[in-house]
Amino acid sequence: LSFTFSFSGAAPWCCCLVVFRNRSKAKPVTMKVTIQSRSGAFDLEVGKEELVRDLVKKAREKHPRPSWANGVQLKLEDKTEDLVETSERRTVQEAGIFQGATLRMAYYKQVSPQQGQELRMSGIYPGKTTFLMPKEVETLAISGIAGM
Repeated sequence: LSFTFSFSGAAPWCCCLVVFRNRSKAKPVTMKVTIQSRSGAFDLEVGKEELVRDLVKKAREKHPRPSWANGVQLKLEDKTEDLVETSERRTVQEAGIFQGATLRMAYYKQVSPQQGQELRMSGIYPGKTTFLMPKEVETLAISGIAGM
């Protein structure tokens, strides 16, 4: 922080002008959030003004997508809204993500109704909110799914 004095005139009165300048560079405000995934939990530093898609990208770098998955879901702990669906236009702050927040990340595979029926016949059923596949699915040779 610096300031400048400016005096004017030799008159019986004196005028003083004080100008304050903030010379410090504004540092981006970051916060730590915890991502819980099937492989464990990890922390990420994220800016409040970053888009949710940037947070998802950072999380995917730490926990890469399995070969069988074609989608990712990210939810605040104890919430039902999938933040990935609106990740292109919402900031972290707008999405309600705060310092110390815990988010749950899950990969999933979208399948056609026919493929879903084949999976159910093999004993694999969708979860309550998403179709989460167990690790053993990677070794199953189900027609139409192995090539995806």
